[in-house]
Amino acid sequence: PMKEYWDSLKLAPEENVEGAGRSDDYSFKNAGIPSSGYAMGASARKTAAQANKWGGTANQGYDPCYHARCDTYPANTNTVAFNRAVDGIAYTLWKQAVGGDAPEGDEYSLSVNPSSATVKAGDSTTATVNSKTTQGKAQNVALTASGAPAGTTVSFAPTTVKSGGSSTMTVATSGSTPAGTYTIKVNGAGTFSTSTTFALTVTGVTNPDADEYSMSVNPSSATVQAGDSATASVKTTVTKGKAQNVALSASGAPSGATVSFDPTTIQSGASSTMTVKTTASTPEGSYPITINGAGTYNSSTTFTLTVKGDGGPGPEKCDITGQKISGKLSSGQSVFQPNGAWFYTTRAQTHRACLEGPSNANFDLELQFFDGSKWAVVASSTQPGSTEALTYDGKAGAYRYRISSKSGAGDYTFIFNQS
Repeated sequence: PMKEYWDSLKLAPEENVEGAGRSDDYSFKNAGIPSSGYAMGASARKTAAQANKWGGTANQGYDPCYHARCDTYPANTNTVAFNRAVDGIAYTLWKQAVGGDAPEGDEYSLSVNPSSATVKAGDSTTATVNSKTTQGKAQNVALTASGAPAGTTVSFAPTTVKSGGSSTMTVATSGSTPAGTYTIKVNGAGTFSTSTTFALTVTGVTNPDADEYSMSVNPSSATVQAGDSATASVKTTVTKGKAQNVALSASGAPSGATVSFDPTTIQSGASSTMTVKTTASTPEGSYPITINGAGTYNSSTTFTLTVKGDGGPGPEKCDITGQKISGKLSSGQSVFQPNGAWFYTTRAQTHRACLEGPSNANFDLELQFFDGSKWAVVASSTQPGSTEALTYDGKAGAYRYRISSKSGAGDYTFIFNQS
């Protein structure tokens, strides 16, 4: 029955020869007790046939972080594989103890919007926790949170939702909450359990006599056609103590867009002109751009950029070479590539990727980077249709791609490379 479960998913498993006779089940084997288990790959390396079967690179370890420092949560944890393995074990227990077909389980997913926020110590922020039934029937989901910093409370209204419903999460810090960036885990518990994360950045003043300033941007939003630019005035105001030098930077701009400041460093109390330039490849959408000020005190404000395109389709077909992966999506489904995992670059490189799907579907493509606490989208292609392409110049670090179906279903081909 352990193999039957994976066969039902049409994943063609292979015998776990790597784990046979090892510490996990060796004592059972010596006692004459039949034992088995699932392995997603540890120190074993893919054969050429396995790479052709599942994707990836021949003679490369299934898990390059096995028993290494990079074997951390959540960066090196494939939650989809974990949940499937648990389902397979439950199926096996059911078949062994009861017989017959195991019942289809009810499942759901969780997401939070926005997925991050920055507050001053003593302030609060809110976000919407959305749930979605992904298999079977809707169920009651009790919401809790873990990982909040000292002096911080997290509450939900309501605390229990029906999968498919939403709840407002309020994160309230106190004056004693230490400055830093924290990953808050939002947990859902029902007949099925899952979680998502929310990144909270707390700014504070460790010295009560420190100089402070505030930031604002005018206008606070702009709408442009892809390829056009927008400008705004970033203003700083001294709120405590003396003026200080403030270095300006920005984060969160969409792919193909750049943000510059003139001048790049100002005295608090002065202003700078911000220019946001998009390109024809900048995808449509609304993007919150965080404007950061760094001095003896740090502050930030937000500018919302909305990009409109001509609505044209993506490329007709992929014209790049690289690692090639084939898969299948149902409507509303998303998967991470390569093969549900991630990859690591040891130096700055240009990432190129292309996706081809069925003509009657609308598939999207994202490139995500792990910044040490969460996965963040650094490039995306969301043109109408199912053919998408993106290019991104990135620094060294951990990356993964996300392929999702807005509508429609079918087979797809995904190609990516770095140079």
